[in-house]
Amino acid sequence: MRTNAAAKWIRRVSPANAKADLSRFVNDRVKDSLTGQGVIRALFTPPSSDTVVPLSTPRRSFSRQSIWRMKHRDESVGQSLPLPPAELVYYGSVDRYLESGQGDASTLRKLFDRLGVRLSGISVMDWGCRDCRVLRHFEAEARSCDFWGVDQHGPTMEWVKENLSPPFRFVTCTAYPHLPFEDRTFDIIFAISVMTHVPWLADAWLMELRRILKPGAYGLLTIHDEHTWQFLRKDDAFREAFALEEEDIKKGETGDLVIIDGADVPLEYVNVFHSSERIRREWGQYFEIVAIEPCAFYHQAMVVVRKPIGAGGS
Repeated sequence: MRTNAAAKWIRRVSPANAKADLSRFVNDRVKDSLTGQGVIRALFTPPSSDTVVPLSTPRRSFSRQSIWRMKHRDESVGQSLPLPPAELVYYGSVDRYLESGQGDASTLRKLFDRLGVRLSGISVMDWGCRDCRVLRHFEAEARSCDFWGVDQHGPTMEWVKENLSPPFRFVTCTAYPHLPFEDRTFDIIFAISVMTHVPWLADAWLMELRRILKPGAYGLLTIHDEHTWQFLRKDDAFREAFALEEEDIKKGETGDLVIIDGADVPLEYVNVFHSSERIRREWGQYFEIVAIEPCAFYHQAMVVVRKPIGAGGS
């Protein structure tokens, strides 16, 4: 009977050498996976360089250099902020990018008002900002607030850092549940269409958001819930975009947690559905669940959470 490396390692581990053995095992596996930057590309979409050229005299395994050149800020007619190039606009056309972003920003402002959040002198994070479809519409508030955009899509993050900072600030993250901010940094964090694509380690991400929120601060996170299934049933084009048939919806809508993926589907296109009951049960372990608002953002519900007042950094 064949045994894999992990099984062999588990059998020989002992309290005396567990740490060293674990470190060696993990390092070996990571080295194996790093061929072709596999692990990096699984966690993060690296930006494309302008040019890749071979070295004149390759040696010591170094064979090429990738070259990035500074791109000048674009001047966008009728807009106070530059518009991203077409290949970086996630929502298709520029008109849809602007219109949908303005609409979502307006919805967020209404939620902020209801929660008593004033956009003045506070720190705000857009987790999953991508091309700043929503964040750009807080340009005026960025004069008196500290706005951060965070995303793992390298090409877009390179563009926004060059063209939209200031007034905003940006940092590139990965799919690993860690964000490079100190404990209790933010007064509010919003994430539109992020948890809808996080099939695994959602609890670790929630704890990371809890860590960087101030006590009493709010998180606004959209999800697919039971109302999204109803939305899919009514909209043929939308159902097609999810690659679902009526029988798939019947099976899925009874689930507590449903993940729609495939062997070759990139993580950002994986769709995750939660029941409201699951959100209250699972997310309620880390936050106070203030509200779950169905179809607040088209087909997605908005979950409003609050870090308990007495909570520390974790």
